Amino acid sequence: YVQKTFGFETACNEAISALKAAQAEARSHKHGVGLVKLMGRHSGFVAAQAAVAFGAAHIVLIPEVEVSLQTLFKLIQERFKKRKYCVVVVAEGFGQNLMETTGTDASGNAKLGDIGLFLKKEIEKWLKDTYEESTCKYIDPSYMIRACAATTNDAGFCAQLANHAVHEAMHGSTNCLMGYWNNVFTAVPISLCVSKRKTVNTRGDLWRAVREITVSLKDTGRMLRSSQGPKPVVDPEALKRGEVKVL
Repeated sequence: YVQKTFGFETACNEAISALKAAQAEARSHKHGVGLVKLMGRHSGFVAAQAAVAFGAAHIVLIPEVEVSLQTLFKLIQERFKKRKYCVVVVAEGFGQNLMETTGTDASGNAKLGDIGLFLKKEIEKWLKDTYEESTCKYIDPSYMIRACAATTNDAGFCAQLANHAVHEAMHGSTNCLMGYWNNVFTAVPISLCVSKRKTVNTRGDLWRAVREITVSLKDTGRMLRSSQGPKPVVDPEALKRGEVKVL
């Protein structure tokens, strides 16, 4: 019910700085992995958008898509076939099924396990068992993103939201949230806003863009087919037997 959220652009901008640092660290080592954890408890919008904008992330892990550790290792291995480094982006809510988590925080939300530290440990162990020379560098920007100054667009957008909120209050509107939809500021009932969680559509444009720039296990099949060259239109053996005539 809300097309745009204030702070999203700023978060993605700052996240790219962390991704650049991870890339620099990873590419300076043979079989280097740069791992970056970004915000996103239940939705992977920041991780997905930052990866697309950065354009050089090789694996993106979000809560909406379950990936096993073995599949993750295979994806890293697939990347190493092209270049000896890999940049992995993970949203903080990904992989909670891989860890033991218990309890709730002060707000009543389920406590999340630290997927960043967990993956760092597992990747380092796998790298050590698989390659003679390797490293995994972990970056958690955390409050460097949450506490940074807003971009110009976000600052202006927040000011407009505040202006419309005051006008709605003076008009007598209550229990509503100022939103933005199709380039129009809207007053959305809070009950409607919290009725459904917005998540990344794994069949939508954003996730398609992520898939197009990241590693896929299907890449091996495509490489094998291309190395074998195009299939002949006419079977050479059939031509020898006289079953096929060339006009």
